[in-house]
Amino acid sequence: MPKHPPTNADLAARLLRDVAAHYRVIGAENPEVAAEMEENARTCEEVADRVARDPTGPLTDA
Repeated sequence: MPKHPPTNADLAARLLRDVAAHYRVIGAENPEVAAEMEENARTCEEVADRVARDPTGPLTDA
């Protein structure tokens, strides 16, 4: 849990991580799209990490 009061960035990061988990469930239940769902999940986690680490940081490596 963050040491500061929750922010919109904290919420966004949590939602993105929840979406990543959802993509993984979809992939597990549908092997034909598992690779695509895993890629989507990893993308969501990367964005969640960036938002959590530096909410107003510049967009790099786009």
